[in-house]
Amino acid sequence: MTNESLTLTEYQRRSQRTDHFPQLSDDEIDPLLGPLLGLAGEIGTLLAGYKKRLRDGAAYELFEDNVAEELGDILWYTTNVAEKAGLSLDEIARVNLAKTSDRWPARGSQSPKCRKPSEHFDAGLPRQHQLPRTFAVTIRSVSSDGPEPLIEVIWNGKPVGDPLGDNTYDDSGYR
Repeated sequence: MTNESLTLTEYQRRSQRTDHFPQLSDDEIDPLLGPLLGLAGEIGTLLAGYKKRLRDGAAYELFEDNVAEELGDILWYTTNVAEKAGLSLDEIARVNLAKTSDRWPARGSQSPKCRKPSEHFDAGLPRQHQLPRTFAVTIRSVSSDGPEPLIEVIWNGKPVGDPLGDNTYDDSGYR
């Protein structure tokens, strides 16, 4: 193993040398089937290794090595799916980073990114068709003639929907 730097684009290009799945289907089998099944199998193997770690704890000394091997296999299959779908791993990674940084604050940041009003998905609609930008909801217990307690949701001083109860009579440990 070398310590060379490797981009996703280069990995995608080089990994195709070891692809033995069909590129185009002559027998009507989707070329994505093999790599998708392989991806599912490798994720299953990764989870099985984690199960062993939960069961055996520190006695499972090969956990990190097995995780690295399974993640490598998952990367290969992911790359194969991307290649067969005509997608670039670099572009997938770039779009994913933009999406996740838009949804969640960076580690160590105090608050999520605030959107400008022009970025709201309903910004172009008339005000009466937009979701409220701020509101208060009250959840309170209400009397019940039945076997379970009920709550009601109050929005702007008015009940919303029917009173709600637990959907099980068995003790689920939730409450």
